[in-house]
Amino acid sequence: DIKIFVEGDVKEFSERVKTNLELRDLYKQAVALDKKIKMSWSDRKIHDLHMKWTEEIHQLKTRNCSTEPIWEKNIELPKGVTLLNSEKAIANEGSSMHHCIYTNYCNLLKRKSMIAFHVVNEDGDFTCSFHICKDDIVFDQAYKAWNKRLTDSEMQFATSLKKYVAELVS
Repeated sequence: DIKIFVEGDVKEFSERVKTNLELRDLYKQAVALDKKIKMSWSDRKIHDLHMKWTEEIHQLKTRNCSTEPIWEKNIELPKGVTLLNSEKAIANEGSSMHHCIYTNYCNLLKRKSMIAFHVVNEDGDFTCSFHICKDDIVFDQAYKAWNKRLTDSEMQFATSLKKYVAELVS
C-alpha cells in the first residue's frame, strides 16, 4: 500500500512519479529501507535522498555479490561498451557511477528482464539499460555518474545499443 511509504497526497504522488524517475526510484528505496517519502519534499531533496539511500542499500546488499555470468552468450560489442554481466559488475557500476543500478534494478538484470551496459567515451562514462519485454526491447534510461544527463549524441549512441541487446537475447 502506497500510504505506508508516502506521507501526503497519494494522488499527487501517483501523478508526480510519472515524470520524476528519481521519485519512482526513491519509492522503491523507501520500501527496501522501510522509510517514508514526504510529498512536500522538493525535487532537490528527492535527488539528495535518492543518492543517500542508494548508498545505504548498496552497502547492505553488496557484501556477497556473485561473479557468475548472467548471460552465457558472448557477443562482440562496440569499442568502449561493456555488458554488465554479473551481480558483482552491476554492484561495482552502481558504486563507481554513484547511481542506483544495483540497488533498484539488480533483480531485473539477474532475471534477464533488463540488460545494462557501461559505456566509455571521450565525454565521460555512462550507464544505459534496456527492458526486455515479451515482444520488444525497450530503452529504459542512461545516465553519467551522479545521474547527470547525457548529451544528445551520447543518448543517440545509447539507444543504438538496442541491436546488441536483440542479438544477446536471440
